[in-house]
Amino acid sequence: MIKNEKQYNSAKAKLQKWLITKEQVLTRVASDQPEWLVAEQLFGVEEQIRQLGAEIEEYDATVSGKAILPDPSLVSEIPLLLIRWRIARHWTQRDLAEQVGLHENQIQKYESENYGHASLQTVSKIAAALKLDKTSSEQDRARL
Repeated sequence: MIKNEKQYNSAKAKLQKWLITKEQVLTRVASDQPEWLVAEQLFGVEEQIRQLGAEIEEYDATVSGKAILPDPSLVSEIPLLLIRWRIARHWTQRDLAEQVGLHENQIQKYESENYGHASLQTVSKIAAALKLDKTSSEQDRARL
């Protein structure tokens, strides 16, 4: 994600370099390089171009006001969403703690404080665990 104008300008410059690199790789097709090697190089270059292009487009849309942004006040709903997801998964606090590598008491504390003292990294880890495919989590529980 491009976070400021400096990064935006840097990304645009990098994109131009990758486009030049793509042309250089394409000229190697006629050279004595193995076809598979050229194809792999081209794939990597095109992936860089695609990724930078998407980031630049996202930044342009945000700056121009065309991007639809989520309501930032949704952050206050995250604690209840995490708790509701845990309940919907039929997980106890212990189950969640095991999934994320924390002690059950820590999950109890986070939930009692509505995740007020949990780091963003911890909240993200918990959210990722709760989003796991339900069938794989049920299989994991069955093995325990």
